[in-house]
Parts: sequence; structure tokens; C-alpha cells
Amino acid sequence: MGTAERVDGVLRSGKEPDLHGIVVMQDGRVPVEWYGARRDCI
Repeated sequence: MGTAERVDGVLRSGKEPDLHGIVVMQDGRVPVEWYGARRDCI
């Protein structure tokens, strides 16, 4: 299972409901980048 599939599994599981975004850096590149539709809180 690749990185994108693992991230997708976490997002679909609902185990991280407050997750705002994910950026994965691997070997100097960004193979996975996801941002949710949640409102920013400061």
C-alpha cells in the first residue's frame, strides 16, 4: 500500500475528524497534498 492509499484510508475512516490538511514530503517531492473544507481557526 502506497502513501496516497494510506492517507486516503485515514481520511475515509473518520478517525481524524478535525484534520485540516495533509502534506507528505518524500525524497524531496510532494506526492500527496490534501486540504479539507474546514474553516481555519486562529
